[in-house]
Amino acid sequence: MYICDDCGALFHFPTEIHEVHNELEDTPEETWYVCPHCNSTEYSEAVQCDLCGEYVAHDYVELVNGTIACSDCYTKH
Repeated sequence: MYICDDCGALFHFPTEIHEVHNELEDTPEETWYVCPHCNSTEYSEAVQCDLCGEYVAHDYVELVNGTIACSDCYTKH
């Protein structure tokens, strides 16, 4: 599961974008992955908080006695 850093949408897989540059001899094709909702390239792996059930970016998770807690739940406990 992923969460978009820009629009906050949750999704299972990013959308794969292919762009062909016919004018280039080396690597004429470029591929990147984007949020399927807003086409942002800024997204993170999402983890579900064990306390409230919300999905958050894995960077915003704390471990409390083996329990995954989002930053809101972490500050409450």
